[in-house]
Amino acid sequence: MNAMRTIRLLVLLLGVAFFWSGVRKGSAVSRLKTEHEVLVSRAMAIGLPKNESDEERSRSRASSRPSASKIPAERLKDELVAAYRRLKSLEDSEDPETRLKVEAEVREWIGRLIDLSPKELKRMIADLTSDVSLDSKELGELVSVALNLAAGRQGEMSAELALEHRKKGASLTGVIGNWAQQDPSNAFAWLEKNKEALGKDYDASLQQAIKQGASRDPALALASLKRIDYEVARVSSARGLGAAMPEDEARSALLGELHGSDLDDIHRNAILEGLGRGMIQHSVAAPGSWMKDLSPDEAMSVASGISANPNFTPRPDAWLDWMGKSLPREKVEDTAKPLLTNWINEDYEAAGEWINRQPAGDFRNGAAANYARMMAKRFPDTAKDWANTLPEGPEKQKLLEELK
Repeated sequence: MNAMRTIRLLVLLLGVAFFWSGVRKGSAVSRLKTEHEVLVSRAMAIGLPKNESDEERSRSRASSRPSASKIPAERLKDELVAAYRRLKSLEDSEDPETRLKVEAEVREWIGRLIDLSPKELKRMIADLTSDVSLDSKELGELVSVALNLAAGRQGEMSAELALEHRKKGASLTGVIGNWAQQDPSNAFAWLEKNKEALGKDYDASLQQAIKQGASRDPALALASLKRIDYEVARVSSARGLGAAMPEDEARSALLGELHGSDLDDIHRNAILEGLGRGMIQHSVAAPGSWMKDLSPDEAMSVASGISANPNFTPRPDAWLDWMGKSLPREKVEDTAKPLLTNWINEDYEAAGEWINRQPAGDFRNGAAANYARMMAKRFPDTAKDWANTLPEGPEKQKLLEELK
């Protein structure tokens, strides 16, 4: 429960910093809940170029976020606590000027947290944990937010501090995941080195590292799946790393590594299903060029993931057309049915037009029958018209009987 509260607060903070533009409280909270994965991934996508020196890093910090340097290290804890409390009080405010002012405060300290040196980060966490004005809930949330944001650039120090302060509510899984997103090799090495000290937190942290590190180093993520002891968790992590791929370039790289790996079919299929789910989750509107390299069996797994995702895609017709061309004909109807059903619920007119354009055959007949059943309560006459487009036979008669 503490971890979930921390995640919700982090999402709210990131939402204010990057997306809040004065919308009313109800709609903002709803949007943040549905888009939290996107918000977190965007906020955490702040990596260091390979071999960047301390001097180069200092210059990039100064040029990329000059306003953040206004908060000196010795005052950052106080500014963080003040902004945190102001943000929480925002729930009762409908004043747009107040929102804009708090947004500026949040941007300021988020930028400063991301840019802290290891020494500064350690000092700030020490200042937080010694602040007697904070109750246990506030302390846990603030430590977790600070370490999660700092982990992209100061992964090892953030992980060490999260391990040290986990009893105070610090989120180890969040920190390790964000570190792995930028520097997977060192994050995985640290996990193995500290496996005994991590104890029960090891498995959850490893699974998060696999999921978030896969886009940067897919080969390492695939190899690390074998470190997960329990089969159910291993399959879930395989599916999760596929779903986490943010763009086609990363998906293509993962597929290439998957073709060369020694994973068994269960885990391969879970990854491919995750890729399908992830494309809808990331609002991809059409199949990517990498999908031409899928075998028929692989295409089935990806298609199953696409159909299994409950989120509505903006271009269901593109995915359904791809399924029709890529899947074995006898598998198309059952595989595509969840996606088509969702489309009918969302936009029955467009879905009906698409079904009407399909060539005669089992898929078109099955889709038309499904459409008729779904239209029966709202538009009974339309449902009968659709039923009558089916070829003569027992299936048509059965459907017409159902619609009486």
